[in-house]
Amino acid sequence: MDSTPSPSSSEVTTSTGLDTRIEVVEPLKDILRIRDQAFRDRNTRPLEDVYTIDCPCLEGDRNAIEELVTNNYHVVGGATSIRVHRVEQVSKRLWLVVADFRSAPLRVEAKTES
Repeated sequence: MDSTPSPSSSEVTTSTGLDTRIEVVEPLKDILRIRDQAFRDRNTRPLEDVYTIDCPCLEGDRNAIEELVTNNYHVVGGATSIRVHRVEQVSKRLWLVVADFRSAPLRVEAKTES
């Protein structure tokens, strides 16, 4: 059973149609879902599919997950959701998304070897 809450969005302000808004926002939700799973699994590989190699997020998340592995820590909970306030097309390939990111409560547990 998946305990990940479904990401939320709101129709506060937008300068685009609903279909375009969905096309822009859904990949962000996918990235958050994959990132949350990578932390729960302590596996950096899925992050390489969602971040570009030069994205600071990739290095930061890799470092955080490596720390979890090194210290035998496990993340419990913490699903991230997004509430979109505005989506604007800045140029043909660039979009501006104004949103709140929220994380469900999480805890980091140390697992001891039995």
